[in-house]
Order: sequence, then C-alpha cells, then structure tokens
Amino acid sequence: MENEERINVLRKLVRSHLTQPQNMKRINDLLKDTTINESKIADQFIGEIKQDIKSMKKESLLKVVDKPSSGSRHLQVKINHGCAFLDLYSSDTAFLEVSIFFLNKQVRSQTIPFLNEPKFGDIFYFCLDEHEKLVNLEKLSDKLLITAVKIDGSARTLLGCCSIDWRKALLTPRGVSLNEELSSPKCDGGISVGVLNVTLSILPEVKSIPTVKSLDSIRQSENSKNSECDRLFLLYTKDWWSEFLSLRDGHRERHVLLFGEDELGISRPLFTFITRIRSYLIESPSQAARFVSLIPCCDFRNSVNGSGGSVQHWMSIPAFLATRNGPPCSHAALLCSLFLGFGMDAYVCLGSRARGPLQPWVMVVSCKSVTFFEPQNGQRYSPTDNVPYVTVDCAFNDTSFYANIQPSNKIPKVTFELGNPVFWKCLASGSITSVRATPSPPLCIQLRPSVTDPYHLAFQMEREFRRAVREERDDLDLETKFSDELSHLLSPALQAYELERSANVSVSNEDFEQAVRHSVTPGCTFKAFPGQFNQTNTRAIFKQCMRSEICKEVVRVTGEKVRHAVRVKVSVYPEEVIAVWVMIAVQYMCVM
Repeated sequence: MENEERINVLRKLVRSHLTQPQNMKRINDLLKDTTINESKIADQFIGEIKQDIKSMKKESLLKVVDKPSSGSRHLQVKINHGCAFLDLYSSDTAFLEVSIFFLNKQVRSQTIPFLNEPKFGDIFYFCLDEHEKLVNLEKLSDKLLITAVKIDGSARTLLGCCSIDWRKALLTPRGVSLNEELSSPKCDGGISVGVLNVTLSILPEVKSIPTVKSLDSIRQSENSKNSECDRLFLLYTKDWWSEFLSLRDGHRERHVLLFGEDELGISRPLFTFITRIRSYLIESPSQAARFVSLIPCCDFRNSVNGSGGSVQHWMSIPAFLATRNGPPCSHAALLCSLFLGFGMDAYVCLGSRARGPLQPWVMVVSCKSVTFFEPQNGQRYSPTDNVPYVTVDCAFNDTSFYANIQPSNKIPKVTFELGNPVFWKCLASGSITSVRATPSPPLCIQLRPSVTDPYHLAFQMEREFRRAVREERDDLDLETKFSDELSHLLSPALQAYELERSANVSVSNEDFEQAVRHSVTPGCTFKAFPGQFNQTNTRAIFKQCMRSEICKEVVRVTGEKVRHAVRVKVSVYPEEVIAVWVMIAVQYMCVM
C-alpha cells in the first residue's frame, strides 16, 4: 500500500511538472523539431522532475514520524487519513499539508497529493511533563489546533481548520480514534471541506484514568468559568465603548476595534492575538521585521458587528505560520509579538491611509521617540516623516489596549503618551488579565527552523534562469552565451542587498563596483537588473522581471561580445519563509 502511495505522488509530480506552461511550450517546440534526440530530452525532463522531488517540502515522500524524548509522558497524535475532501479545491497540481499546534509546539505533516481521500500516516509527540507538574492532566484545557493548507505551485491557501479537546485520550488506555470535520474560515462561508481521522494516545499510559463523568464535570466547570469571564468582559466593554463614544461626536468614525474573529469563527479580543515570541532563530528586531515582511499578504473579507465597530477576520499566529500568508492585521500581530519578545514596548496600531479602509501597523515606543514599522515591507518611519498612514485610532499589545481620544487623530497632531488618560482611554488591566487567563495562560510559540538547502535551491534556480534567458533570446534569433566569471562577481551585491534589509544597515557596494570595472572587457558596457522575491517559481519570477524595461534591455541586448550572467541568492528564515534575490546582467560592445 505504501508503494502505491509513493507511485501516486510520483505520478502527480510528473504531471505537475509536464503541465507547467513553460514546459508545455518546450514540448510543443520539440514535437515540431525533427532533429531532436529523444533520449537526451527524456533524460533532461527526468532530471528536472528529480529536482522537484528533492525540493518538496519535508524533503521526503515518506511519512513524517516525530521522535519522543525518552522517560517523558507524551500525547501521541497520528494523522491517519481524510475523506470527503471537496473536489472543487482539487487540481492536478495541488498538494495538501496539515499542521498541528498544541501547547507551544507546531508540527507539519508530509506534503501529499490533494485527493478526495488523502492518506497520511504521520505520527507526532507532544511532551506533557512540564504541564503535568503544574496541573492534573485532566485540567490541562489547551486544545489541538489543526490547520489544513492547500499548496498549488507557490500559492498556499488556508483550506480549513478545527480544534480538538485532547483529553479524550485520557479516557481510553489504547487511544481514541476521532473523525474531525475541517471547516473553511467563516469569512469564506464556514463550509465543511473534509474530514480528518486522527488517533490520540497517552504514552506511557496514565496510572489513574479519569471517568467520563469526572472529565465532563471538569469541562462544565471550565465552560462556566469561561462564560462568566466572557460575560463580564462583554458588559465592561459595552460600558467602556459607550463612554468612548460620548467623549466626542467623531469617535464613532474612528477605527477603534475591540474584537476580531479568528480562523475558527470565534470572536476574540484583539489583544489575545498577540503573544510574546522568543526564538533563537530570530536574532534581532530588524531580522524579525525582515522575516514578517517576506510572508505574502492576502486580505480576508470583513464583516460588521455591533459593539466596538466593525470586526475584522484575523488569523491566530499558529494558523498564520502554517498557511504562510494572511491578512495585514496578522502580519502586524506577529511582528508585534516578536518585538515584545525582544523586550520592546511594542503595539499594533489601527488607523487609516490616505486611501482605503482600516490599516494596521506596529509602533515601538521608547523614552525619547516613537517608531512606526510597516509589517508588509519592513520599512520604519518616525511620526514626523512622510509616513504612509494618515490617522491613528487605537494601539494595543498582549497586556494593554488604548483608544485615541484626542481632538484630532491625524498623526502629526497626535501625542503618543499612551499612559496619559487625557490623550488615550485604556481598557482596565484587570479585565485584560482575566480574559487572557482563560482557558489557560498564553505560551511561547516555537518557530520551526527551515529545512530548505539555500545553496542547492539557488543553484537549481540559477540554471533555470539561464534557460529562460536563452529561450527568450532564441525567440528573437539572438545567440546567447553566459560568463561564469561575471556571474560570480554578482554575488557580493546580492549579499549586500539582503544584509541591508535583514540588519537595517547600509552596506557599501564598492567591492562589487571595483570588481566589475576590473573584469568587464575594455570598450564594453555593463548593465544589470536585480530583483527580490519571496517565491521559488523561476518562470513566474522571470515573467515578473520581464515587465521591467531595464530587464528587457538586459535580456534582449544586441551587439558584439555579448556575455550574459545570472546569479541567485536564497536566504532562509524560520517556517520555510525565504528571500530570493536574482540579478541578470550583461556585458556587450555597442555596434554603431
């Protein structure tokens, strides 16, 4: 059965590779050529497919089997299979990946073809020892968050998610098998997209197994406590909101939002979307800003709620990291969480741009200054700069929430003394603490290190870029030659570009410029086009590059002694987030 699964994966990879538009064009051209060497062409395609297999996420076609630490108690989670996955989400090139977040650990399944009945067999272990020392296991109310992601080329889409009370495993010594329905995000209709079968087990077995009645009693007590906390907080915020509106007529028009809906459709206070993240994989605030800026952005549709204005659809940080794209507000929440982990006084701000609706960004307050960070590109601004934001209406983090009650919300006129009640109206810290304490205190989220080999990927992409340049020039009946020496000289420039963005420092390109002057043939002209991308689809990147007139000039140049050069640099960040730098260059002698 396992061999059959592997064959199905291979078939889908072959079909995916051969049906890519650029490869279909190559096949059509080859069929018209009566002089082709069939064996050579077949070997070339087989080699490319092998590279596709090597570069698959998880680097393997086998099941993912986590390893538990010896002498510890674990929750074992086995993803068995799925059923009733909607065909409307399927395609010949689509794959499926499942992520599980529990306590402070996030794991991912193998990447498999998107089928109506996908088969997994992945096994993961979550250590319970630290939490068992603090509370009885049956009182550990954290839930498993399961997120299913569809992968089609470089596009990743949040397909559906669900949460599971893991304590069901305590009732059965040999484990419990569950069929969990995955629902699409509420903003996409909340429909069922499939059913996932998982098995939960406690290893080693607990000595005293709770009864169903005792566990139900614990759950009822938790639900009662949580409901009461939610009720009291809602009553408090309604009074708070009424007071805020009564202070000034224009307050109703300000973007002061208290609640947001997560990927499960649950309405939550906005400050609960933020948690302090400390990771050895992110070494500085500048690197944190770079990391978040490389995650693609996609907007969720907004709905309208009563108290507290319109409610946005947010994503929890685990779901956001699993999907590796999401709305701007989730970018801001993740960046703020990373900044807080570095001990910075950071807040998510909600306001507006000159055009368009609500706009989130991150603000860092120090004793002498205020700095704005745009999460989607990593840029930083002073409020006195020509900032891309027009108004600021509220600011919040994991422990506080402030609403702007100043006469004007225009940024140049705003005073950022958040603790001054004359300028900002805050939520009571006690109310925030009570909400964050249920169902359990927030835990530190661990970021996963990348498994991508940046050098192998860069080499592979560079080879594909050379082929794309050659094909472009072949269509124009232009000869193409590449210079390995000139290609190597481009490396320092790409290294400097990435360093400037990841470390927020200015790096001199003097060495690169001197090397080019020394190496370019006398009488020849040197031109280059650099670009930065957050995907690895070479054809899509090349197509985007060719929209630039400068790139077109470099690729299509004519003259004598024409030599092209291509260099690719791949920088890896946690959670398989990458930065791809590409430089296409040419030296040539003009012909009068």
